[in-house]
Amino acid sequence: DGCCCRSQVLQMISWIPLSTFSEMKPYLCKPLTQLFFTSSLYFKCSVLESLRELLLNWLNWHFLQADRTSALNADILNTSISSLVNSIKELIHFVGRLSTIALHLENNSAFLMHFVLDFYEIVCDIFQKYKVPLLVIPPAGVFYPALLSMDSVTVDHLCHI
Repeated sequence: DGCCCRSQVLQMISWIPLSTFSEMKPYLCKPLTQLFFTSSLYFKCSVLESLRELLLNWLNWHFLQADRTSALNADILNTSISSLVNSIKELIHFVGRLSTIALHLENNSAFLMHFVLDFYEIVCDIFQKYKVPLLVIPPAGVFYPALLSMDSVTVDHLCHI
């Protein structure tokens, strides 16, 4: 029926192994996008939480791999970082598109904005915490509604990013 196992499916999404994001698009992004826009606010928040966990898992995997790799394997590490950065960048842009449209559909819900900003909090720490050479700011469809929000918690959350 599609309802009884949602939480388990979303947990499984967060454990998809690191690969090229273009490989994942037809199997993950298209179906998830269709479900995302036709589902409830709570499901949208759950999807964003799962994608945040996926990003964290990829970053932690990279961090552990970088510690294990010695100077002898610098070429392998550079290739790994390049593919990681490309996959992460595509994931971030995918979440940015989802978030922008979802915020518009849900009239800039403060509850949804919390999950969106949680994701971008991780995104903005990528360079500093994980040493991944990537710097991305939230898209305009996320940044301006958060900045101009009447909810002080949302504005505070944005300022911490």
